[in-house]
This record gives sequence, C-alpha cells and structure tokens, in this order.
Amino acid sequence: MFKDKNAKVREAISWVMSRVCEHHADVLSNPQIINHFMFCLLEAVKDRPRISNQCCSAIMKLASSLEPSTQQEQRANALTPFYADTMQVLLANTERDDF
Repeated sequence: MFKDKNAKVREAISWVMSRVCEHHADVLSNPQIINHFMFCLLEAVKDRPRISNQCCSAIMKLASSLEPSTQQEQRANALTPFYADTMQVLLANTERDDF
C-alpha cells in the first residue's frame, strides 16, 4: 500500500504503520518481516512531506520500541543491519525543499 496511486492511501498506511511501530514493534522484529518493511519504509520517506513525516515517525518509534534493554544486548538489534541505509535516507530527507 506504500506504492498506491492515491497519496491519501499512502499517508494513511504510513500513519497506521507508525502506530504499529509504537505499540506492536515485536511483530516487526522478525527478520523476514523487518527486511521487507524497512525497504518499503525507507522508500516511502522519499514520498510527499506528509507521508515522509509519518514514515520518519515510524522509524523513530520502531527504534525506540526495539531499543535493547540490557547492556549486553546493545551491540545489535533488529534494526542494526539497516543503520547505514536509514541514516543515508534520513540525512537526504533533511535537505528536501518541498515542505
């Protein structure tokens, strides 16, 4: 649904996924799910500003929800493989002028 022709649909799914990241991140921590989800989410960050905003919110909430709880777990979590790509997309997003 992140690639739907209608921007309102893309905005709605971005908002819904932001809520899923906030309240049910454990579902997304599955390696098979998070690979596909992060690919879609990082692509959607490049979309219209209202959609991008919700996607950035989803990334923030997902990172907070999956934050390691102990010192030993801090070396890696489900988002670690996506760190470089996520930072690159977010930094590029800061330079947008279509807000």
